[in-house]
Order: sequence, then structure tokens, then C-alpha cells
Amino acid sequence: MLDPRLTSIARALIEARISDPRQFGLQVQAALNRLGIKGLGHSSAVVTTLTDLCVGEVKERLEVVWIELKRVIVDSRTPLSDPLADELISEFDKYLPLALNDTREVMETHIRNAGMGHLLPDFDALT
Repeated sequence: MLDPRLTSIARALIEARISDPRQFGLQVQAALNRLGIKGLGHSSAVVTTLTDLCVGEVKERLEVVWIELKRVIVDSRTPLSDPLADELISEFDKYLPLALNDTREVMETHIRNAGMGHLLPDFDALT
């Protein structure tokens, strides 16, 4: 079983590290500016670039979640077990909506603005 005190600390650290979208927003804007300068602001390059940025961001955020949860296990010297695995999966799943939060909005907004809303994935089917 995960130590509730350490899990609470991990939650605070995770939420602080993955809920601030400013850096991601700057990366998106810089990429869109580069595409616009090249005359590709309304091309499929927007979809490809945004997809790559969003996938990278989600991976990075979920890696933060795993690192912090792993730290809880190591720090509490919790023995590995099947119930622990189930508990970790449950805890990890709580952060998926937060990790996807603004990436979905970025994709929807910028791809629609580029006139390619028909290329948007069905996000509800992905979560």
C-alpha cells in the first residue's frame, strides 16, 4: 500500500509541475510563428507540428507523474506486489485528464484556426 502522507506530497508536486501550461504555450506559439513565416500557417504542417508538440508534452507530463509515484514507492520502501500495481495504475489514471487538459484545447483551437477542423481526432475516444 502506498504511504498516504508521501502520496499526498507527490500529488502536490505533480500538480504543481504539470498544471502550469505557460512553457507549453510558448513552445506552441513559437512553432506556429515559424510555420507562419514560412507560409505554412494554413497547411497540414500545422497539424503535424501541433501533434508532435502535444504528444511530447503529454509524455513529459506523464513521466513526471511516474517519477513522483516511483519516488513514493522507493522512499516508503513499499514492497512490490499486485495490489500495489493496481493502486499505482489507479493513482496514475487520476492524472491523465490533467496531462491532456490544455493539449486538447491547443489542438482544437489552432487546427480549427488553420481551417482544418475536419482533421481533428475524436479526443473523447482517446480518453
